[in-house]
Amino acid sequence: MRILELTERTDLNGYVKIQIPTSLPKQEVDLVIVVQPVQCKDTKGSPYDFSGLSGRLAWQVDALSEQKALRSEW
Repeated sequence: MRILELTERTDLNGYVKIQIPTSLPKQEVDLVIVVQPVQCKDTKGSPYDFSGLSGRLAWQVDALSEQKALRSEW
């Protein structure tokens, strides 16, 4: 069994014509076809860029004691 992933273009009537070469002459074969529109790849990335904010927070308390206080609330 081989798994092929192809991206093809439909014609004006919405038809896709494909030819798949096999090494199986004159045999019946099972085909599984999933038709799904191709999604545009997001080239912009994340809409928010937080890199300018990293390292800007000045933490005034002991982190371990703050963590313990938060956990004791549970």
